[in-house]
Amino acid sequence: MHSVIQVVMGWTDEHLHQFTIRGRRYGEAHEGVLQYSTVANELTLAAFSLREREGFVYVYDFNAWWRHDIRVERRRLRQRPGQLPLCVAGCGP
Repeated sequence: MHSVIQVVMGWTDEHLHQFTIRGRRYGEAHEGVLQYSTVANELTLAAFSLREREGFVYVYDFNAWWRHDIRVERRRLRQRPGQLPLCVAGCGP
């Protein structure tokens, strides 16, 4: 999901990020900075079995604090190989 957000926002993965899912934080492990018990890129969204309408938070660049509230609108069976998540709406400044 991090890679998808980077492409959609036009970012180049230059800053730290974290996900907060069900109250637990997941992020990158860098020596001398924030440490997480589980590194975000070791998990897939499928590992969380998120329910419809359930959400989580993604924060990118801890100085600028780009916060994204992400919510599962609908779960569908994968119909085509390689089918990716869809962004159905968005808002913000």
